[in-house]
Amino acid sequence: MISNDLKVVIFERMTGVVPLACFDENTHLVTFVVAKGLLAKALGKGAANAAKVKLAIGLPVRIIEAGETLAEFAKNVCLPIEADVKINQFEDLQIVTLSVATFELRGRLIGTKAGILRNNEKIVKHFFPELKEIRVEQKMEVNA
Repeated sequence: MISNDLKVVIFERMTGVVPLACFDENTHLVTFVVAKGLLAKALGKGAANAAKVKLAIGLPVRIIEAGETLAEFAKNVCLPIEADVKINQFEDLQIVTLSVATFELRGRLIGTKAGILRNNEKIVKHFFPELKEIRVEQKMEVNA
């Protein structure tokens, strides 16, 4: 198994981008967070760089662009799924609610036994420690 430090070195050499963080999620997926504006460079044309990193590391790779605000970063963590973001204050902590169009998309953001949701929470909390939790809901349809 490759250490996170070595994964970061491999990522940097293959993409030309220094990641802000690397998360090894239960050894099934490696997530790299890159600075705002560097996502396209990290991915490479046709996601070629991401494919090279995946081959070198031997695990699927996810690359997320950092955000300047909690709302922006929470939205980036969801991509390619589009979600509306609402933030509620709870004492000194914040709760993010992501609203998606369908029940299927809600399930994809939550994952089996909430595994995807908890991993995304861990990533966002790393950069925004004031986050209490992330919740996912399906948008309510308004019939006119």
